[in-house]
Amino acid sequence: MTVEGMEGESMSSFEEFCRKLKGAYDFFQRTKDRDIVIFGAGNTAVLYKECIESEDVDIACFCDNNASKQNTCFMGKKVVAPDSINEMTHNPVVLVLSMNPDVCDKLKKQCRNKNLECSMFDEYLFGKHCRDIYDVYENLNDARSKDVYSTIIECRMEGIPVDENIYSERQYFGIPQFRRNRPGEVFVDCGAFVGDSIEKYIWEKTAVFSEIYGFEPNAQNYNALIERIGRLNREWGLSEDRITAVNAGVGDITGCVSVENTAAVASTTSRIGRYGEGNVKIYALDEFFGDAKVDFIKADIEGFEKNMLYGAKKVIQKNHPLIAVCIYHSAIDMYKIMRIIKKYDDNYKFAVRHHSYDYCETVLYAWWEERDA
Repeated sequence: MTVEGMEGESMSSFEEFCRKLKGAYDFFQRTKDRDIVIFGAGNTAVLYKECIESEDVDIACFCDNNASKQNTCFMGKKVVAPDSINEMTHNPVVLVLSMNPDVCDKLKKQCRNKNLECSMFDEYLFGKHCRDIYDVYENLNDARSKDVYSTIIECRMEGIPVDENIYSERQYFGIPQFRRNRPGEVFVDCGAFVGDSIEKYIWEKTAVFSEIYGFEPNAQNYNALIERIGRLNREWGLSEDRITAVNAGVGDITGCVSVENTAAVASTTSRIGRYGEGNVKIYALDEFFGDAKVDFIKADIEGFEKNMLYGAKKVIQKNHPLIAVCIYHSAIDMYKIMRIIKKYDDNYKFAVRHHSYDYCETVLYAWWEERDA
């Protein structure tokens, strides 16, 4: 890995990042031929399911402090109490799965009090893919992005709170290229939720756009989205054909799927489940838009962002849209999503911004080089 062309970047922070990635790689090597135990059989593990399966992580069992989950089966593996880890495994190493730094700290201390070697699942995965992490770092366009990306990688590997200095406002519009008014722009919101990002888009662009499409599969959220669109049309004097709500998800194919709903505080988020097992419509953007143009894609779809990109290859190669895509749902997204976009078109430039005070809301910004002129 070279350090040429990294003007404005602190060499000491770069060297520290390299040192920690090397440590993660060494940790991954130490896990070979040991029983892997995943601490946490909840929503985060569900988001990591594809990652665990695609990486062929050989899990001995899950463990969880929730007594109602113990002695059940989760993702095909038994869930045990922390006190049972040693008797259920041989030479175990415990990998914590949580997006909450306070929970991470609690679980790691619990393991150490039981003399169990413990680390974050993300350290295991980033150690295995340290070269891919380096590649993302090298392909980021500015020093701020390199600092944000390296910091969030380090925090996720160590399970520590996120440095508030990397926080940025204006999520999905965090860099100037995504805030410029472009008359005739078509904005596609994948994971429109209740229309909050659509409203932010209209304010950022002062209603200078051609059309907006908002995809939302959850019925409750979709109804709220319709209500908000009506209000926005009245407040901004927009004709009803300017904003289109689509009660569907977005993925790599067009078809029907099941949807797993997760209740949050005063809201519900939806995650796409198995194909062919439900009655919720899902569209590939290539099929939905055909030859119609798309200028700006925003995606926050609970770990399904890669699938959205797989189904948008033609749209991206033809239109070179701005892309603001969440990469925080699963550790694999932190390096794989950029790779997909670069494979489609190597003229894209990339930046990373982080828009929360925990591990959530890390956004990869991708824009075509000629748009930057």
